[in-house]
Amino acid sequence: HVEILKNCGVNIKLQEHMHEHFAIIDEEIVWYGSMNFLSRAKADDNLMRVKSKDVAQELLEKSFG
Repeated sequence: HVEILKNCGVNIKLQEHMHEHFAIIDEEIVWYGSMNFLSRAKADDNLMRVKSKDVAQELLEKSFG
């Protein structure tokens, strides 16, 4: 699924040994939670949406340096 997104022009950053699940859209919308975005598992997960350029930037800096 990741390759399909990359081929569509989606900027994807992967980090090994990290167990956080989040997506940042348009540098300001953050989807953050326990949900595995590419999984089909039927689990009780949570997902939170935050609209904040500051939060998005801080999350990127803390996760990827």
